[in-house]
Amino acid sequence: MNDSMNTSGRGTTGRDTSEQVPDIGTLSISASVADRDRSRNDEKVRLNTPTRGCDSVPPESSIADVLERAAFPNMGQRVRELPIGSSCPSDPNLGQNALRDFGLPVHPHPPSPGIRGCPVKLRTNHLQVQYIPNVIYEYCASITPPPVSRNVRYSIYQLAEQTAAWREAGMVGAVAHDGASRLVSSQRLPDVLEIQVSYQQEGTPAPQHGARVFILSIKLVQTLDANTLTRYIEGPPELQNFNISPVVSALNLVQLAARGDIGVVSVGRSRFFLALHAGTDLGDGLEARKGFVTSLLPTRGHLTIKVNVGTTAFYSPGNLAASMLASQDPMLAPRSRLMQNVKVRTTHTQSRHVFRVRDLAAQDSDTRMINTPDFGQVTISHYITLRFGIQLSFPHLPLVETHSSAILPPELCEILPGQPFRGVLHDSHAAAMTNLACVYPNTGGQVIRQLAQQPVGPVLSSFGMNIGTDLLQVTGRVLPKPAIIYSSNTAYVDDRPRPQWSLREAHFIVGGRLDQWTVLVIKDNSPPEFAGVTDPELQEAVVAFRDMCNSRGVTVTGDPTYTAVQLPPRTPTDPIREAALAAIKTAFKDEKKPQLVMVALANRDKMVYDGLKYLFDVLLDLPSICFLSSKFRHGAPSRAQYLSNLSLKLNVKLGGVNHRLDAETVAWLNVRPTMIVGMDVVHPGPDSAMGTPTIAAVVANVDEHFAQYPASLSLQQSRGEMIFDLKMMMIERLKFYQNRNDGELPERILVYRNGISDSQISCLLSTEVPAMKEAFQTFNTSSTPYSPKMTIVICSKNRRTGTWFGVDGATDGNPEAGTVVDSDVTSANKFEFYLQAHGTAKGTARPTLYTVIYDEIGVTADEIQGATHALCYMYAPATHAVSLVAPAYYADLASKRGRCYLRGHFYGHIMEGSDDQQAVWEDARRIGDIPGSAVSSTMFYI
Repeated sequence: MNDSMNTSGRGTTGRDTSEQVPDIGTLSISASVADRDRSRNDEKVRLNTPTRGCDSVPPESSIADVLERAAFPNMGQRVRELPIGSSCPSDPNLGQNALRDFGLPVHPHPPSPGIRGCPVKLRTNHLQVQYIPNVIYEYCASITPPPVSRNVRYSIYQLAEQTAAWREAGMVGAVAHDGASRLVSSQRLPDVLEIQVSYQQEGTPAPQHGARVFILSIKLVQTLDANTLTRYIEGPPELQNFNISPVVSALNLVQLAARGDIGVVSVGRSRFFLALHAGTDLGDGLEARKGFVTSLLPTRGHLTIKVNVGTTAFYSPGNLAASMLASQDPMLAPRSRLMQNVKVRTTHTQSRHVFRVRDLAAQDSDTRMINTPDFGQVTISHYITLRFGIQLSFPHLPLVETHSSAILPPELCEILPGQPFRGVLHDSHAAAMTNLACVYPNTGGQVIRQLAQQPVGPVLSSFGMNIGTDLLQVTGRVLPKPAIIYSSNTAYVDDRPRPQWSLREAHFIVGGRLDQWTVLVIKDNSPPEFAGVTDPELQEAVVAFRDMCNSRGVTVTGDPTYTAVQLPPRTPTDPIREAALAAIKTAFKDEKKPQLVMVALANRDKMVYDGLKYLFDVLLDLPSICFLSSKFRHGAPSRAQYLSNLSLKLNVKLGGVNHRLDAETVAWLNVRPTMIVGMDVVHPGPDSAMGTPTIAAVVANVDEHFAQYPASLSLQQSRGEMIFDLKMMMIERLKFYQNRNDGELPERILVYRNGISDSQISCLLSTEVPAMKEAFQTFNTSSTPYSPKMTIVICSKNRRTGTWFGVDGATDGNPEAGTVVDSDVTSANKFEFYLQAHGTAKGTARPTLYTVIYDEIGVTADEIQGATHALCYMYAPATHAVSLVAPAYYADLASKRGRCYLRGHFYGHIMEGSDDQQAVWEDARRIGDIPGSAVSSTMFYI
């Protein structure tokens, strides 16, 4: 979560169960709007890109001066309108056509598999599918009148399946559907097919008198020839750009429909949970349940079904009032959001009706008055007593408003089982979920084999499909480990349980310098926090940290100044702790501006941490490092390792280089001057305020060691995956590179783009590639055009649906770190490979899928695999390899640092209940519309 909270053990960790995410990156808020307008009419606001590094001594100015300047936004900047309606093109060939229009190459055909490394036999979580390539009939389904919600629509399908018309049309066991508009059949259905359904409310045994009638109309759209799939998985070049998704998605509907016959509870169309499995209590009215996710994939020579065993949070069934009382922690999302769309059944009448919660009312049962024919005007609590003889125990709780306009006391409602929680989990819940979800490949493989043995009903066989019962065997290679070089020695890389190395006697390649620094002590009534600035344990710990840094080659001179602040207590009316941030501002405003601030946190309060990053990164333009007091003080377990890991972050924030790789490992990267770019976005969550912007990040190295990656951030349309201001962001990165390299520009650019799905690749090719090409053209001179060769690699690391590998006979089943697979389970028509660069001491080490979608450099399989593997060892805050290539990892952290600045928006505590997305956008823009910062010339987000 922050500088301090993930620096225990051997280095800061990454993304799997073996890698906890470290400090959530930071930047400030934004470049010239005028420049952006001149370059392109984008629909968004930028976050700031500062100009000075933090390794120079700042001018003599007080914190109060800086806060005074920061209090006045730049009124010269124009207000942007909220972008509406932007989306990716749906045509999968659009990206290819756009590239041809620009005279650019389309994505490459897969080359021959790599040969470097030691071969190894592996098992994977794929089951092979045998199928007879028959004709598939695809239909469009519509419902008249249109249902008011997705839940009603799906209920209509379930009711239709029970009708005589469904049976007479021959649809039983012969069709699969998505519960919306798509239906596929193994045989041709009647040309005109309409099924009448009398809507039956949930919880009632039969349709009530006067029930609403819906008509399900089914019309033929097209016939699909499964023979094309057979040819596609053989990988002929002429089918490289063929859109096989209609056939694959049709067969995927079939295999998903078959899961309903094995005694499971389905959530959506792809997640299934064992009906008999008891949930594990998470607290706050939530429980965790085991389940599995399946998806069908065409791979090289195979059609497979990928199965992942996982854990999901559900609402605990039981009394709604008890659940509300259990979830009153102000750190959680507002209760109204926690309870939205929960399905409840009334308990106070014989006919137990089912409702869905829309919201919580502003009044409770003791204050809401109603007019009744029998008792006149009374409160709801009094009416319940008079009418049903029930004395409410919790009349002070807010009333429940349902989608059908009913108003109910929560203690007269029970939450129905089998409802997944779709909000953002609290940190404690997420940690408990992670522990429950940790299973080794051997255990996961056994569960998948057991699931494969279950009967699947008639739907599969009607489409000529048969699913194997054993895990698919594949061939991989273990790549050689790079050598880790320090200025004083070459570190020994220990392979088990994960590649890691010791900092003992190590001196950083380039050490930073820290002359003026401040230690800020946060007191929050959370023992064992430090007593204050004179606490001898604090003084001892600071000296120990300074000595640690100097022993590593970071020059830390003199003693710091000290400031302490007592935070006001947490209150439900201040969920994001604005009062705490105000107290810190007041305590710090008279200080002389230092070069860097070290913050002694009292606890893991995320709102305090996020507020500190906003204060120092944006308002004060000061680099900062946070640490937990409990881990920093003398006698804390593994304190030496904790201090050592803090020194890794400090050196990077001061512009230093911790380590480099041996010359042989990075030989290909150094053939020509090369800039490595990482790109990612972070979206608002389900609990965020409507209209909260997405935050985009672009990082790029500026040094020959591929170690220093400053960042650019920008605000853009909510949930927009494409980076809309990429041209200006790439220009900024190239200028930084140019300034750090004596005016020279890179000849090659290798981009690692995180978070893009297959369906979005065409959009990326048609928008982001031209934007980067336009950025290159701004560096043209009168005599020489600037046209570096560029290769783009998509990084996909989906923990819920990802592929994993296991080794038969191994203790836990995890393969050795550095395992790469580029055949068997990769696409026959894409340049892609799986790389598991890291190891894990707990759970399953999941590889990342890398796909080369654009290649001007002309990389071979061995070259791109070797470069990617090497960069997984260049994650600066760690002394081990990480699971995601470092530039993409940095972009992920940088985008998440922007979330700290908009914490009220992202956690749903700004304009709660408002549907005014424009107002939310303007409020975010106001926070982001602050003059420049000095921190973004360094890796501030670490």
